[in-house]
Amino acid sequence: MNTRQLVSAVMLKATGKVRNLPETDKKYQKILGIANMYIPVWQSEPNVDWQSLYEPSYFIGTLSTEQSYDIDTSEVAKVSNILGDTIKVRKNGQVREYTTVPPEQAGMYKGQDCCTIAGNKLVFIDTIRNDDPMLGGEIEIPVYLKASLLTGAGSTIPVDNPMWLVTMCAAEYARNDILLQNQYGNLIEEANQLMQKMIENNAAQASYRPLHMVPGVSDIC
Repeated sequence: MNTRQLVSAVMLKATGKVRNLPETDKKYQKILGIANMYIPVWQSEPNVDWQSLYEPSYFIGTLSTEQSYDIDTSEVAKVSNILGDTIKVRKNGQVREYTTVPPEQAGMYKGQDCCTIAGNKLVFIDTIRNDDPMLGGEIEIPVYLKASLLTGAGSTIPVDNPMWLVTMCAAEYARNDILLQNQYGNLIEEANQLMQKMIENNAAQASYRPLHMVPGVSDIC
């Protein structure tokens, strides 16, 4: 589903009428604004890490003698520390893996190929030597990305079940219209049911990930 289809679906659900609004229409822009308000709400659903936002090999730079590397918080919501996820440095077919540990325990893991997440930075605990054979290798981290907001008529809805977003937008649209306000409660109830089903489906997908035993993430924003 794209933005244009979303807007049409919201109008139908909220008003019962089929409307194909142009992008310049105030109602189109209102629904677009509501959708972009609720996409981060979906992304940040408590105690849920959406598998559709998981990227196991997010590139953040090349290894140098610097110990810390910026993580782009405009794209990354969380760094995963699920058991089995590691920081990887790749060079010429060789891979070195680093385990992430809490910042307050960093001193306990010197000499053990470990790193930590400090704010929006990846920090290697041990000094990177200037003769390290992995210098120049690509640093990859496992992350959960931020869901993309809608910018144009062809933007793809990032929510696992777009009908949840349609229903939430319709509820908000109805809430602000005196003639439609009586639909708000039913629409919210429907949206909550769709959210619960999404959570269940997401959990089923997560169960197929290797070593998915101890869920956890490090917030970086």
